Amino acid sequence: MAGERREAGRRTRRKRLIFFIDELDRCSAEDIAETLKALRTFLDQENCVFVVAADRDVLEAALPKSEQTTPINAEMPYYSTAGAYLDKIFQHQITLPPLRSRSLAKFARTLTSETEGGIWEELAEMEKGPTGPPRSSTWCCSR
Repeated sequence: MAGERREAGRRTRRKRLIFFIDELDRCSAEDIAETLKALRTFLDQENCVFVVAADRDVLEAALPKSEQTTPINAEMPYYSTAGAYLDKIFQHQITLPPLRSRSLAKFARTLTSETEGGIWEELAEMEKGPTGPPRSSTWCCSR
């Protein structure tokens, strides 16, 4: 079975399968541990990329609460921490700075200060009511 998957990967060498996992940090500690364990299963698959958007501190706090999620090694204590476990799973990590409340307020003022276009156009369209399938109103709100 593994050989067949590798062969399929070779045939589609230039194509990648990208998985986006968002809000993992909002799950229970058990779900976080199970998801990371499942993720590790697929890390050796060629042409698979996993992008996980989560708060590292929350993930680290969740791991010790779940049994056998971090390897215990007295000789190498680095690998016995939740942080070390995450470092082994994720090859590249990007830490984003927190959004400053002043920046968020400025952004909100910019959106609402425009009298034409922008958010006001979208709100006017929504005020008319849905003109298509119900999904279209959700789409308008999520842009």
